[in-house]
Amino acid sequence: MVCDDRGSFRSLEASGHAGFAGRGHDIVCAAETCILRTALQVLEQTEGILLNKNDASRGTLAFSVEVKSSSQLLEERLKCTADFIRAGIKGLAEEYPEHVLLREKKEN
Repeated sequence: MVCDDRGSFRSLEASGHAGFAGRGHDIVCAAETCILRTALQVLEQTEGILLNKNDASRGTLAFSVEVKSSSQLLEERLKCTADFIRAGIKGLAEEYPEHVLLREKKEN
């Protein structure tokens, strides 16, 4: 996940299979997918951003935002989105450390 220097969400790329169980039966993969798709759905309903997403291939999800018109409310939503993803994926990584990894990057 990439956030700006204020902690606002900017982009994310998830790929691969968690490897906890077979495809279609992997609770770790399902949990991560649920977290990321929920964040994506919130962003799809957010005014003031341009959302770019790539979910064309199974096992890969990438999305990024470009801020079209900045406001305090929009920045708070993007911070909350980052916090939501971070908390959800960190929780999974703590419970299933061999199957989930969260990498974060800050950009200016």
